[in-house]
Amino acid sequence: MVNLDPINAKFAAAIDGLPAPHQLGGPEKAFESLEKLQRHKPANDIVTQSIEVGGKYGPTSVTLFRPKALVHKPLPMIFYTHGGGWVMGSAKSFAVLVEDLARRTGAAIVFPDYTLAPHRTFPFPFEQSYEVLEYMIRHGKEYNLLVKTIALAGDSVGGHMAIAMMQMSLQRQLPATIGQIVLWAPVTVTHKKYPSYTTFKDGPFLPEATMDWMIETFIPNKSDRETALGSPLTHLPDDVVSKFPPTIIFLSTVDPLSQAPM
Repeated sequence: MVNLDPINAKFAAAIDGLPAPHQLGGPEKAFESLEKLQRHKPANDIVTQSIEVGGKYGPTSVTLFRPKALVHKPLPMIFYTHGGGWVMGSAKSFAVLVEDLARRTGAAIVFPDYTLAPHRTFPFPFEQSYEVLEYMIRHGKEYNLLVKTIALAGDSVGGHMAIAMMQMSLQRQLPATIGQIVLWAPVTVTHKKYPSYTTFKDGPFLPEATMDWMIETFIPNKSDRETALGSPLTHLPDDVVSKFPPTIIFLSTVDPLSQAPM
């Protein structure tokens, strides 16, 4: 654990000896495990609002996170898609991260609870999330949101989904400008592996076998992995990437994804 900072070393020690997500007996058990692991008491300085978005891919539960001190003010919007390998995660288990993002940015965070695999697989959650994104743009004023220019953000596979949201917004002419993208250790390639998979094949929480299981569960058709949505940074044309806004990418060092293209 010499490569870990103190906070992550503490997390790794806490889960040491526990089964990896793919060893828990299926996606439902993995989901339950993460919900328990990241159980969090709601912050007093953040206000949440739950809404439901209908449509072709809905209904979809959506949670808005706002700083309590700014709850009556129109706020800029960050559309956040969460990680968890496409099989885990929810507004509850990611609340501590999203609360902090709202707190530090002074923005309203829109968090869609997209349907997880294997209940829905690629590309359904992308379509579902985009449907929510478009709805929030068109109805932003109803929720006191400033939606002329917005930001996209996501962690791990949520970063993968944020890249997809950008692609789809360009193709479908989203009626808003995406001014910035922020990605935390995003998945960018699903059709092949890089040396970091071997280097950290037995790493804490996300060993190589868990990542393999997640990809196979979400994108069971191998040909779908070799597409612009499945593996954006090997299959997305340069002329499309050139239209992306300024993008900040945070990388993890002890991560099987760390040497994939960014």
